[in-house]
Amino acid sequence: MRILQINPKNTLYEQPMTIPPLGLSYISAVLKERGHLVDFIDMSEYVIGEDGKHVDVFPNVSSIPLDYDLYLVSGTSPQAREIRNIGRFLKEKNRAAIVGGPHVTNYAGIETPTGVTTISGNLLPTDMELVSNYPVMIKNEGENIIFEAIERIEEGMRAIKDFNRGIVLRGPMIEDLGTIPIPDRSNAHKYSYFLEDKNGENHRCTHIMTSRGCPKRCAFCDSPGLWTRKVRYTPLNRIKEELEQIRSFGFSSIQIYDDIFPLNRSRMIEICRYLKNMGFLWRCYMRADIMTQPSFGRPILEIMHDSGMIQTLVGIESGSQQILDNIYKDVTVEQNTEICRLCKEVGIVFKASVILGLPGETMETMEATRRWVLENRPDRCGVNVFIPYRGTPIVDQKMRRQYGVDDMHDFDLDVSLEPGEADEFYYYGSRTKLQVVVSTSSLTAQQIHEFYLKFQAELEAEGIPY
Repeated sequence: MRILQINPKNTLYEQPMTIPPLGLSYISAVLKERGHLVDFIDMSEYVIGEDGKHVDVFPNVSSIPLDYDLYLVSGTSPQAREIRNIGRFLKEKNRAAIVGGPHVTNYAGIETPTGVTTISGNLLPTDMELVSNYPVMIKNEGENIIFEAIERIEEGMRAIKDFNRGIVLRGPMIEDLGTIPIPDRSNAHKYSYFLEDKNGENHRCTHIMTSRGCPKRCAFCDSPGLWTRKVRYTPLNRIKEELEQIRSFGFSSIQIYDDIFPLNRSRMIEICRYLKNMGFLWRCYMRADIMTQPSFGRPILEIMHDSGMIQTLVGIESGSQQILDNIYKDVTVEQNTEICRLCKEVGIVFKASVILGLPGETMETMEATRRWVLENRPDRCGVNVFIPYRGTPIVDQKMRRQYGVDDMHDFDLDVSLEPGEADEFYYYGSRTKLQVVVSTSSLTAQQIHEFYLKFQAELEAEGIPY
């Protein structure tokens, strides 16, 4: 079967061709093992014209080639509009299509024993457009259910004709990640992502996940809803093999995409050994509560740095302990301060990520976040405004029990969003275009937005880049 994978246009980044879609890469590897011909396009791809400006290779959905047997689409919620546009186009052309990824997992309705999606009260018009254009939708992990999805394409196309909605399948969580093939990185060369070393030299970078799942319960995050709170690890021998593959493709640095890479200390140290022996520079996500434990601290950070770790991103979220408690971050302000200090002492570039507009936010708590950043001076800082994703405990009450936060019955947060406008507030290439749709009992959306813009400008003046 000739299959075309499509990564929808990504309007979230000013430079969208930076992050290869790992989910599609895993599916491609599974399909190729069975002998299918798999091609790939990214709707964000561009070339440089004679005038030096970007020229889109795929300027709109009508430029999608139509000579394939099957189309596979996957994307995140900031790509939601493009996912719908692609689905509408393929349906008009009577092409068989399957869609998956985080957005579908959270927005495609409820699967039933027969697979046909349930029309439930929380489906917005945009959700209905999603489920009425794709014959088959896959929630969660797709590697072990993709062939069932292919077999049910005709059933899904009949369901759209008869019921105006496709079928929804939920992929089983893969207990042994060593049973799925290494991602197909044959298209990774299309992307331009670099890590900068201490001398200012750029090193070509790509991405890897060594585990799936997050045991934490942050109320603003949908990760456990996508992967569950059980952490599953790729076997170390497979990680080594994958790193060798990445090195053979000419990459000299790596972004480790695990939610919390250092979660398993001994396993991380072994992977550090692989990374050092292969000469990689690398970057990962960490949590302050883990890295400030007695069994971690400076000695482990020094091992990580010695093995090539040059950058990290830590979700500081807020400088207010009350806000951290409100979102069940399970971290203290003091721990955040300590991990920032330790990383800077060891020589690891520290990027802090903070969020404005979380439940219970006041002018005083936003000021506490501002003071934390200015006093601790992380090397980089990403200032964000809370976006109410479905699939998080803040938005979905049913998720609260799964996260172990039953008592979160009343958030001090309001969302001023009309049905059908859900993707109007995502980034469109520039952080200044962000629209704020949340407010609290103490702050209007406009006050949060004004503070956000002022904070961004202050960080630029202070020389703390994004």
